[in-house]
Amino acid sequence: MNRIRAILWAEALKARRSKTLLISLSVAVAFPLMLGFIMLIIKNPDLARGSRILVIKSTMMGKATWANFTEYLSMGITMVGLILFGFVTAWVFGREYSDRTAKDLLAMPVPRSATVFSKFAVVALWSLALSIVMYFAGLAVGFLVGLEGYDASYMLSRAATLAYCAPLTILLCTPVAFFACWGRGFLPPLGFILGSLALVQFAGFGGYSPYVPWAIPGLLAGMSGPEAARLGPVSYAILFVTVIAGYWATYAWWRFADQT
Repeated sequence: MNRIRAILWAEALKARRSKTLLISLSVAVAFPLMLGFIMLIIKNPDLARGSRILVIKSTMMGKATWANFTEYLSMGITMVGLILFGFVTAWVFGREYSDRTAKDLLAMPVPRSATVFSKFAVVALWSLALSIVMYFAGLAVGFLVGLEGYDASYMLSRAATLAYCAPLTILLCTPVAFFACWGRGFLPPLGFILGSLALVQFAGFGGYSPYVPWAIPGLLAGMSGPEAARLGPVSYAILFVTVIAGYWATYAWWRFADQT
């Protein structure tokens, strides 16, 4: 147990001292700011007279209400989270190869399962903190913009939706960790993230979103409207099999890394 604590402390220290932490926090704050800017344009169309794209986008998003804003915020956290949480995962696992410290970790007299678990724990806590930052930054932006129709009970329900959608998005980062190890760096996991997003988009066109694990958190958050009602045991089984497979593939790589 003491060894696990030591490894966990070391991984947390790496994250705290890295520039990646500040970059991820900046992205987490930037998203609700951009969403708030669009809501501001909806309230004041004159601000977007010089940009036809902004006018069209603001028109598509409906009214500047808390209900609209929090719905897009929740859906955005799941989709932005696929990229942001995946980026965090790629850094936590891939930096060992770019910094040439992977061999040092493999030579340490600690169980490799403890190293993998500690890295995933840091990824989970880091990503969960980013989700909380995005949500509360969104609330602050909503009050600054002066959105209409504030309803405490509705806000609580949206927070509850985020409370289970964000962890599901975080869990789906386990395959990203494997590709960071297998590819020995950052590019393969980032390519996998982009491929996952492309798969989500194509699955949406064909109506297969409930069977694509990376689309399920977005569906639960309200993306595609009633399509979330099609989620059933098979959908959740696919999601958790993907998560478990990613974790065990990552562990297996670390377990046999010195043989490859």
